[in-house]
Amino acid sequence: MRCTSDLGLIQCIIGFMNDESREPTITYIRDSDVDLVLDAKLRALLVACFPHEEKFKAQRYANEKPAHRFFIFDGAEIAAHIAVHEKEILIDNKEYLAGGIAEVMVCDKYRGLSYAKRLLTAIDKFFYEREISLLILFGKPEIYKSSGYSSLSNIFRYFDLEQDCIVSEKIAYGMGKSLDGTDFPSGDIDLRGPLF
Repeated sequence: MRCTSDLGLIQCIIGFMNDESREPTITYIRDSDVDLVLDAKLRALLVACFPHEEKFKAQRYANEKPAHRFFIFDGAEIAAHIAVHEKEILIDNKEYLAGGIAEVMVCDKYRGLSYAKRLLTAIDKFFYEREISLLILFGKPEIYKSSGYSSLSNIFRYFDLEQDCIVSEKIAYGMGKSLDGTDFPSGDIDLRGPLF
């Protein structure tokens, strides 16, 4: 994985994959470095993948802007993408640094190539190197179980942007993963903000 934050962005972000026999290149970019062209492409893919979410027509995140983004490009086209949050959360009033996985997208014509799984593996490495061992995502267990995620029975506490209040509830599609070999902590999870 090659991470960069310089502003010679276009050459760094757009990893060309014209030769189908090559492994796809995984590209990291900070969200703050997303330019207008990439922003438009991201929002177009978000609208295509999540047509019920009106907010993606105006912004490139669901509830909270992520710090990081991981991509697989095919030329200038986004083949796959995952947004990544770094959060300080509480589990039973103990503070943890955690990674939040959001906006997992694979363009239709690239489905079945394990691109999401490859991105998730790169994200595991990214967080492991940062000594952040807890990862949380909200998604379908049948999709993410093969990447090491398990359904969580924890109660989630978060700020609901639509209702403008704090909510505590079990989320059926809440999933977690521990990168350090220990079990994901039991107890109530306070996201200290909205769902990602």
